Amino acid sequence: MFLALFTSAAALMPTSAHAPFLQGEALDNVADFMSWIVIILVHILPEKIAMKKKHPQAKAIQCLCLLSLVSGGLPWPIAWL
Repeated sequence: MFLALFTSAAALMPTSAHAPFLQGEALDNVADFMSWIVIILVHILPEKIAMKKKHPQAKAIQCLCLLSLVSGGLPWPIAWL
């Protein structure tokens, strides 16, 4: 039963994946832009949580988050502590 279900589902799946609206260099540029946005948002997350919870060291956490963006993320785990 499971084998029959699996083979019928596999037969309905597409054979290849493609992004018809972006190709080549444009796809790379969009992926680069999206990765930078995600990196920035993830690095700002501890700061936003500290501000929301009114943490007494919120400004220090904000400073660590900004430093981590510049220094490649080294102080970022400390901001979570």
